[in-house]
Amino acid sequence: MNIINKLHILKDTAAIAREKFSQKFWHDLFQALERTINTSEDEKKVASAQNFLAKHWRKMYAAGINLAEILEVMNPIDIINQFGEIQAADLKLDVNRIADFITAEVDSEVLHRLHALNADMDKLVRRSQPKIQSLDQINDLIINGVSAQTMFELSKNYILSCINSPDNLFKILESFHRHGITIEQIHNFINGAVPIKLLNRSKLPSFANLINDIVFDDSINNWLDIGIDYSDYIEAWVALNHDDYLGIDKDDTLSRLPETVSVKDFIHYIDIQYIMYDFDRRGMNFHQFIRYNFLPAKGDIEDLAKSALYAKLQYDNPIDWFTLAAISSFGSKLIDRKKLLEFGDASKYTSEEYYLAKDFIEQFSKEQES
Repeated sequence: MNIINKLHILKDTAAIAREKFSQKFWHDLFQALERTINTSEDEKKVASAQNFLAKHWRKMYAAGINLAEILEVMNPIDIINQFGEIQAADLKLDVNRIADFITAEVDSEVLHRLHALNADMDKLVRRSQPKIQSLDQINDLIINGVSAQTMFELSKNYILSCINSPDNLFKILESFHRHGITIEQIHNFINGAVPIKLLNRSKLPSFANLINDIVFDDSINNWLDIGIDYSDYIEAWVALNHDDYLGIDKDDTLSRLPETVSVKDFIHYIDIQYIMYDFDRRGMNFHQFIRYNFLPAKGDIEDLAKSALYAKLQYDNPIDWFTLAAISSFGSKLIDRKKLLEFGDASKYTSEEYYLAKDFIEQFSKEQES
């Protein structure tokens, strides 16, 4: 054997030795990385190991390590980012199977890539439960393949956080409606959130801005277009705002009610005994309420009479009698004037109420005689 052949043999032997050494190096290194990823509780060490795999998986694959084993411990987002190259390595990848391992919230770039790869975006987002913080975020997720229905369900906490900002709330709900969320769904969600049935009045002030925006006719937001009917909120609006309309100055009367709230509605949703109490507290009486507030606002006296009868005002109670007599004196046919005469006693009253009670009794007596 000549010297040249010997040199070739030595060179080939060295190359084989280097290759075997390289293969052993990458196999040993992969096993160490795999062990760290599978057993370590140190998140930084795990992240570091996965970052190394993302950069050097090609060398490990070239060293004979099964690609499926490498992918088992790689960060799924790294796999998505290199999806095309990994798939080109003769491995059939299921993007949804990989996405199943994504537990953290992903950025827009990864979302775009997943959507382009036809991943099940609804399944991904439902599992990762991203914290929704803006309408832009909602729209970005919808653009990237997440259904409007899924986003509506996942965004409910964010929607409720905008309750005190009616303009923002309207924009969000209107956007969902444009994306296919039905009027009925929006109606049921908002009506379920706002205590319109007044089962818990203590919560009402938290929704005051929204209720006022829905009920006031000068709102720039057309709530009815997205299923929110102002008539559902009138009772709550009255509960929040009644004190602003129980005066006798022109700025504090029922004449100032928004067009969406009738005097009839207002009287229907307020306890007449509260009006009696409020006027007495202000040093006034119910007769003044009717004369200077209720009638100038074109209120129907029989609506007051119905409210008094519903509240079961008693003819033999001097406070109730005065209210019933005041209503009757303005023409109500529903109040029993015989009982007013039976229990009427002006001596039970003082000051202006004494003279009014006396006039009431005289009026009813004359009408009774005629």
